[in-house]
Amino acid sequence: MKKNRFYLYYLRRPDKSDPFEPEKGQPFYIGKGVNCRYIQHRQEAERLLHKPGTKTIRIQIIHKLWQRSFDFQEDIIVDNISEGDALDLEIGAIEQYGRIDIGTGCLANLTNGGEGTSGIIFSAEHRAKISISVTG
Repeated sequence: MKKNRFYLYYLRRPDKSDPFEPEKGQPFYIGKGVNCRYIQHRQEAERLLHKPGTKTIRIQIIHKLWQRSFDFQEDIIVDNISEGDALDLEIGAIEQYGRIDIGTGCLANLTNGGEGTSGIIFSAEHRAKISISVTG
């Protein structure tokens, strides 16, 4: 039996209002997570803060917020759901808010959602390649 261990989360920016929940910051990224996935965005942004090179829209937004002395908020919207439900909710939320890259909204997501690699097991060789690419 599968456990309902997934969640849907938003990364919110405090300098703009959510058009659907004006008392909250505007989402700039929506994701499906398990365990501490939502924290990894902060860790990635910290790691890339002083590194040269092109960064994703999501990381650019985080860095611009930090430069302006703002911080973003990780907001778990729905918790304790199945992976399928999390993926479906992610698709719906991304559609609702729209994507920056295609000119339909405010999200830095680069896909329409619904993809996921939960439970994927990488080979030792693949893990080593990822490690090298991340650490240089």
